[in-house]
Amino acid sequence: TDTSSNPETPILPYQDLLSTPNRNHIFTTRIDHKFSEKNDFTFGWQIGRKKNQRTTGTSTARLDDALQIRNADSDAYNFTDNHVFGSRAVNQIRGQYSIFEPSFQTNDPLGPVVLIGVTNPITGFQTLIAGNSTAAINGDSTGFPQNRKERRVQVQDNFSFLSGKHSLKMGFDLMNIRSEALGLGDATGTYNFTGVLNFQNNSLARFRQNFGTASDVKNTYFGIFFNDEIRLTRMLTLSAGLRYERETAVSDNNNWGPRVAVAWDAFGDGKSVIRAGTGTFYNRVLLRTVADSIQNTGGNLVSFDTNLIGTTASDSRRTAILGSIANSFPNAFPDVEAVR
Repeated sequence: TDTSSNPETPILPYQDLLSTPNRNHIFTTRIDHKFSEKNDFTFGWQIGRKKNQRTTGTSTARLDDALQIRNADSDAYNFTDNHVFGSRAVNQIRGQYSIFEPSFQTNDPLGPVVLIGVTNPITGFQTLIAGNSTAAINGDSTGFPQNRKERRVQVQDNFSFLSGKHSLKMGFDLMNIRSEALGLGDATGTYNFTGVLNFQNNSLARFRQNFGTASDVKNTYFGIFFNDEIRLTRMLTLSAGLRYERETAVSDNNNWGPRVAVAWDAFGDGKSVIRAGTGTFYNRVLLRTVADSIQNTGGNLVSFDTNLIGTTASDSRRTAILGSIANSFPNAFPDVEAVR
């Protein structure tokens, strides 16, 4: 019996067992070819398909179409070319192209969300959930309905050169990333009903819908470095270097990273080495954070919530709008103009 309804409404018991497997498939292949004694080439291809349906907490009562799946699909192609110019010079260039598509969503992510609050006299209050809901989701920041597609192109080059006591290394790293994301939280319309009887009578208690939840962020990362490893004595080696990094997603141009390290062969027999080092390092910006910042500080994100209309649940302005929205249930608004 649902004691949230007035009068109390009996509910037939319903329980079903559903398969919720966690599947992870990985395929990797590699081709090696030696063009000459001084040049060899490697090509690699990786495919990943992950589908984890074990994501629902015990605090919710979900219909089968509300079971959310954590997906992660990836396709990556990479190459490495090593070239020996002589006894003192070696160059390595490598690159990759990859597509990464993570998501947390139901099988029908664009369907409406329905939340029905019921009070079970034995287990207490529960929310019956249908659709791609954010209700009772916990865990890390990816535990909200969303999907994303990230494309990455990257090229790195490292050149090594020996000159007397010096071992010189220099190179660059160039990477372009495009991240397209769609936040699904309340994006398809979320309908709240207080009690099973109100659901049966189509008496809506609350409606929410977010518009403009899509984002498209591009970032080009560039880094160069130079390092000199000097053998000062038979037992002592000094390494000093400098790296500069820049990316276009944020305005930050002073990312100089000096590094210095020493290695001491304490007994001179090559068996015991004491090392120490320090440096300045910079983390790369999270593109989802950039996208959220753009949306929250001048983007096109618009949120509609009937709880912000009027002052109480019985306010005539709110109830009139809820009645109008209920007439079109379960079809949400196509755009902001339709809300207006």
